[in-house]
Amino acid sequence: MEDLAQLLTYFAQERPVGTEHNTELLSWFEQRASASGYKIEHIPLDCAGWNHDSCSLCIADELYTILPSPYSLPFNGTLSMVFVSQAEQLSKGMAKNRLLVVSDSLAAKPIGDADLLHALEQTQASALLCLTSGHSHSGRSPFPLIAHATFATPSAYAPRSILGSLLQAKEDGLAIRFCIRSNRKQNASFSLLFKPKDIQPKHIVVTTRLDTKYGTKGALDRGASLVVLAALLERLGPTTSVYWYLRNGEAYDSREILALLPDSLSTQALVVDLGCIGLKDSKTTFELRGKWKANNALKSYLLAQGYVEVPVTDSDSTPILHIVSEDAERLYRLIDTQLDTVDQISLPVLEQLAEHLAHLVTQGENI
Repeated sequence: MEDLAQLLTYFAQERPVGTEHNTELLSWFEQRASASGYKIEHIPLDCAGWNHDSCSLCIADELYTILPSPYSLPFNGTLSMVFVSQAEQLSKGMAKNRLLVVSDSLAAKPIGDADLLHALEQTQASALLCLTSGHSHSGRSPFPLIAHATFATPSAYAPRSILGSLLQAKEDGLAIRFCIRSNRKQNASFSLLFKPKDIQPKHIVVTTRLDTKYGTKGALDRGASLVVLAALLERLGPTTSVYWYLRNGEAYDSREILALLPDSLSTQALVVDLGCIGLKDSKTTFELRGKWKANNALKSYLLAQGYVEVPVTDSDSTPILHIVSEDAERLYRLIDTQLDTVDQISLPVLEQLAEHLAHLVTQGENI
């Protein structure tokens, strides 16, 4: 098997679901698991293939470079503008055949709520321009407000600093030239589940996410987790009662970790979820949820290895051990950006984590 540095370099490349590298990694993991004797199951999912070229906005004779929202449909035309800053202002047909400019509280954080996305579509705008700055869970500024693979209205995002120029253009009665050169098509992919030979009533599921967002190599954002999972997969082999679950298509559309697994597996599983791990000069934390919270031996083992416990107060009953680097502020400055590269990763941390998890998952509830 390749050493961890080689694996990290290979994994840490832009890999949104449906892209060439994402497909290549699915094949890589499947071949390795098959050669080791695991039973393999594909969990199908619908996705979108997407690529883009230039994206621009012209006010009078001044050209602005703007950014296409991930998965945006193409558009090219001249439009008048309608401005909206709060969700309560949205109404059906309010921006019909015009450019809807979204700002302020409505553009404060990424929109994932299906009802709000539908309300934006119902405005019947020809296109959307989202003016954003930054938010606490992303290093991007501006950040994409909308990133949904089935959103029906072409959309782009730009710094909020151009709002004044747009308002002046509206006051002067100027139309805006708006262009998004992109291509979106429906595609299909899958997540991967590797099953052990020895299936027990109680079992461990080790999982992480495979895909990234567009525009980042995702070394911290699960690239390092893929390295640890690959090392464990080969080290332990299919004779231990451990399942390995590579979740795909969740970078923009997160869901419950075990949502797509059969109930016979998900209701009995003890889950080890590998998050953003391996950040240099940062400790590693763990959260215990559900049945794991009462396992004092597990907690003592992790604390003895130098991990830091993050107390959990929610009532989530799914037994999950979640592992992530401690320095959340630095993580959020790096993930989703072009700075999330292999240079941010400590290989010794990954090596130690693989060693500790190998011990943990083979012991299960008996640790």
